[in-house]
Amino acid sequence: MAGSNIAGHSRLFAQVKERLGAVMEGPVIVISASEITNTQSLLKKIVSGCLQIDMEEDEDEPIKVISP
Repeated sequence: MAGSNIAGHSRLFAQVKERLGAVMEGPVIVISASEITNTQSLLKKIVSGCLQIDMEEDEDEPIKVISP
C-alpha cells in the first residue's frame, strides 16, 4: 500500500520503477489516477509508455506504421 501521503507517491513509485527495471526486462509504466480520465486515456498512456521504451532499445529497426 502506498499510504495516504500523496506528496510522497511520485518519489515512491519512481523508486519502485527504478528497482523493477534493474531486475526485469520490459517496460515499467507509472500511471497516476489524475492522468487517467477514462479507459481510452489509460490505454493511450500504457501504449505510449511501451512504445517509448521499445523505440529507445531498437533504434536501428525502422518503425512500422499500420493504418486502418
